[in-house]
Amino acid sequence: MVSSPLGRETTLGRPTAPLLGALLLATVAVSAVATAVDGLSTLILLALAAMAVAVAIRWPIVLFYVYCAAIPFNFALPPGPAGTIARIAGLAFFIGYLVRRPDSLRPGILPIVGWAFVAWTLASCLWAGDAETGFEVWLSLVQLFAITILVASIVADDPGTVRPALWAYSLAAAVTAAIGSISYLQSRTIYLDRAVAFSGQDPALFASLILPAVIFLMWELQSRGNRVPVRMAALGSLFVCVVGLALSGTRSGWIGIVAAAIAWVALGRERRQALSLAAGASAIVLLAMVVPGMSDFLLGRVESSLATGGAGRTDIWSVGLYMFASAPLTGVGLGNFPISYTPYVIDQASAGFTPLYVLSAGRAAHNVLLGTFVETGVVGGMLLIAFCGTALLEPSDARVANVIRAILVGFIVQSLFLDILGQKQVWLFLAIAFGLGAARRAAVSMAQKVSSPGAGDVVASWPDARVRAEPDVGRTRPTPP
Repeated sequence: MVSSPLGRETTLGRPTAPLLGALLLATVAVSAVATAVDGLSTLILLALAAMAVAVAIRWPIVLFYVYCAAIPFNFALPPGPAGTIARIAGLAFFIGYLVRRPDSLRPGILPIVGWAFVAWTLASCLWAGDAETGFEVWLSLVQLFAITILVASIVADDPGTVRPALWAYSLAAAVTAAIGSISYLQSRTIYLDRAVAFSGQDPALFASLILPAVIFLMWELQSRGNRVPVRMAALGSLFVCVVGLALSGTRSGWIGIVAAAIAWVALGRERRQALSLAAGASAIVLLAMVVPGMSDFLLGRVESSLATGGAGRTDIWSVGLYMFASAPLTGVGLGNFPISYTPYVIDQASAGFTPLYVLSAGRAAHNVLLGTFVETGVVGGMLLIAFCGTALLEPSDARVANVIRAILVGFIVQSLFLDILGQKQVWLFLAIAFGLGAARRAAVSMAQKVSSPGAGDVVASWPDARVRAEPDVGRTRPTPP
């Protein structure tokens, strides 16, 4: 019995990290083939399903890592009857893991405000103008919430799973960033479009997928104790991700990564962080020097945001404030912002300001906070703030905790310009934050029990208990056999 990145102990006799790497590479290869050959999509999905069943029998934690790796490939194929690639991987992970370990789900691990938010958004469908649309959005929200509970439960039970999960996500994000960058630089319409990894993908969402990988890879690059191969892998992946983020031309992504980097430096306050920041900056400088016209492209994206009010975002927000004032308590109903954004509402709201961009009906809020307040009223908006704020402020001794907090800061800032509440990567990192917080509370509680006068009874109840050092938590805690 030895410790393994595939979850607690395994009976294989040796760590099975090579198997994990092979599975991740297989996921990347399968996704690439599926993108190029549509005729094999059904066969590929069946192969993935068979792989998930086989893995779940022996190493259910691998399903978690594969799910993390699948998120950046979410748009590799058009949504089918079962949904996107990441949704299929999420269902396989959720069902496969619980079949193998049915007692691992801990619903109470998420704060009550999260449950209240889910309940209130469902209630808002009752008075929505289009209840069917609202309920469809709510079903997607519930699925994300359910997987968030499972991920948080896994992390709380074993914080050591966080780093392999983030590596799986970051390597997959680097692959998608490489696909997007190469496709963009080879395009005949270069500088007219923006980089994406897959056909039909939104450049802003492409950038949102890369953002967490940049922060994590910067942390890995400067972390003490990492060997040279790990640092080199982090450096190469970081360079690719930064280039992809720049070529996406996504101003909300740029602002988000700057905010996340500032938060990471402020939380860490180590000189070694300068190395990672310099590596990221050098990627931008090198890109501008090597690719002709790239500096004009980057500067042009910044200048256009000032001239158009962020592609009309300031105008949308002005109309959105008018919509909120019409139903401040209950809102217009979940998912009904675009439906309520009608020509009549635009005419009424635009009477008080001069639009900088073309106002057209059916626009999304492009601001999660404003959109939530408009759709679910003050109650829903405050519940969402409390839920995200709780995740951001979760106490944790884990060394990777500051990375998670910085990533959440980046998401929060980006969400002020982009509707990302329904994106899987956001909920993944919320789950990790809640899981790390629960792990720390459990460690503190155990330490108090051990130090209490009746600690002998606690220790005696675990006659064969092992004390395992958690490098990511920075503490030791007894683990039941």
